[in-house]
Amino acid sequence: MTFVLRDGTSVRARGRHLLLDGQATAVAERLEEAKKVHLSGRATEEARLLLARGSRPVGEWRTALRKLLEQGDYRESPLDPHELYQVLSSPEEPAELRLGAALALRERDPTEVKRRLRVAADACANPRLRVAFEALARGKDEEEVLMAALEAEPRRERAPGR
Repeated sequence: MTFVLRDGTSVRARGRHLLLDGQATAVAERLEEAKKVHLSGRATEEARLLLARGSRPVGEWRTALRKLLEQGDYRESPLDPHELYQVLSSPEEPAELRLGAALALRERDPTEVKRRLRVAADACANPRLRVAFEALARGKDEEEVLMAALEAEPRRERAPGR
C-alpha cells in the first residue's frame, strides 16, 4: 500500500501479513473511513452513541466514558482519539458530545487535553459550556458544572447520518 502525504511525499507500507480473508481490503476500507471522518470534521454515528449521556446519571456517564479509551491499545479501543479531539473542537457538535469527548480523553493524554480544552473554551459561544471546559482543563469535573453545561443547550434531534 502506498500513502501520499499532504506534502506530496509517498510512504509505502508493507502488508504481507494481510493476505488472508480480505484483510488488506478491510484495512483499506477502514483507512478510507477514517480519512472521511477526518476531512468532514464530524463524528461517526458509533462515536455519537458511545459519547452520548442519554438518560444516565452524570456519574455513570463519566465512568463509562473513562473506560472507552482504557480498553487496551488503540487497536482494541472503540473510539479513535483523533475523532474524539475533532468532536471536542467542533462547535457543530452538541455540548453533550463535546463534554463526553473531553471526559473520555482526559486519562489518555492529560497535557494535550488541557491544551485543547483551553482552546475550545476560548472559542466557545455557550458560557456554561465554556465554564465546564475551563473546569475540566483544571482537572475538575464537578457534576453541577457539567449539568449546567448540559442543561444550557437544548437537546436537538439529529438528522440521520449527522
